[in-house]
Amino acid sequence: MYEDNEIQEFINKLDIVQVISEYVTLKKSGANYKGLSPFKPERTPSFTVSPGKNIFKDFSSGIGGDVITFYMKINNLTFAEAVEELANKYNIQFNSRFSGKSSNKQNSLQKFHMILQTALEFYSENIFKNKKALNYLEKRGLNENDIKRFKLGYAPENWDSLLENFKNKDYSNEDLIELGLIKRASTGNFFDVFRDRIIFPIYNKNQNIVGFGGRALDGESTAKYINSQESKVFNKSREVYGLVSRGEKIRKKGFVILMEGYMDVLSAHKNDFENAVASLGTAFTDEQAKLLKRYTNNIVISYDNDEAGKNALFRASYILKKHEFNVKCLFFPKGIKDPDEFFQSNDKKKFVELLKESVDIFEYMFSEFSYDIDIKTVEGKKIFIDRFKEFFANLQNRIEIDIYLDKLSEELGISKQNLEAEILKSNTGKYKKAKTKEFKKEEIS
Repeated sequence: MYEDNEIQEFINKLDIVQVISEYVTLKKSGANYKGLSPFKPERTPSFTVSPGKNIFKDFSSGIGGDVITFYMKINNLTFAEAVEELANKYNIQFNSRFSGKSSNKQNSLQKFHMILQTALEFYSENIFKNKKALNYLEKRGLNENDIKRFKLGYAPENWDSLLENFKNKDYSNEDLIELGLIKRASTGNFFDVFRDRIIFPIYNKNQNIVGFGGRALDGESTAKYINSQESKVFNKSREVYGLVSRGEKIRKKGFVILMEGYMDVLSAHKNDFENAVASLGTAFTDEQAKLLKRYTNNIVISYDNDEAGKNALFRASYILKKHEFNVKCLFFPKGIKDPDEFFQSNDKKKFVELLKESVDIFEYMFSEFSYDIDIKTVEGKKIFIDRFKEFFANLQNRIEIDIYLDKLSEELGISKQNLEAEILKSNTGKYKKAKTKEFKKEEIS
């Protein structure tokens, strides 16, 4: 029990069974509920929830407490972050001192979310008035139901359509500028940022709208894709596109599929792969890795099958390994560039087959790093080893390092000791013990 009455009242308003059921499959057992531990692998259920006492106890890991404690542990959050997320998620009023934010700032953020929601409603109404936009999406395999499901919109090509829509609403132009919806011209006039574009709404982990992506319909005279500018509610390096149900789809699948584009993710979601996400027009970041780490340790990278996609895959894998993910790579059949193109001519069963054939990141890099050199020669071995240095520099698991060194030693005919001295000479003492369970093929289907 908390000494602070308001926190205790906040906890009492939460249904502990409802909250925990999003993460653990619970079964009634007398007055309590039981399930498998979400914190430690086990075969016999030892996780117990007592709704009467409003507490849980995980006997396998020793973790127990109230609903806030559970939410903190399962999502790796601070107390303040957990209270804020739970309040937003279940629409419960709370005192701002518990969230670490002033009430003024909280109100300001809520106002920005409302502005963005109003903009989305405007875009959503307009998409069904524009045949060009509908024809484009139809060619990409999205019908009217898909458009509504994914809340897609269309920004009219006029310079001030959105601006006019906000004219009689209680928001200032400064608010719209802050959110990247309009800009001020050198003449002093204002104009819409998104014009003649398909609109993709971007949501944060709490399912609040934070920005938009826009795909040009006239691809020759302007940038194909643009995103909202960074604002008080949007930092593109900290968000991913396609994170639905607060990450529960990822948790249930046991892994995340990392893609490159909006259409890749939508095609995947349409085929029931709602654990697919994409970074937002930028290189994959540490912040995005930390966000995904809340939901899984396992990731399959499904980037475009071209040179730029491969380079992006390498960069993303280094970051993911630094955060101790189990990383695999998916190969598309010859002639297929990306997930969206794959789904245009294949069903979800075929994609499951590709997922099951995905290979460990080390195997993928071994193949890519050796394709243009002869690793039987001294010079080829040197180049090959140099290419692997950044990968090894980001590994945190000593067992994993030993396994990969053994493989390299066998393939190159170089002693493991000498390889380690060359590859790891500047990384001594950085390794941590393994924390993650193994990524198994049967978890994919």
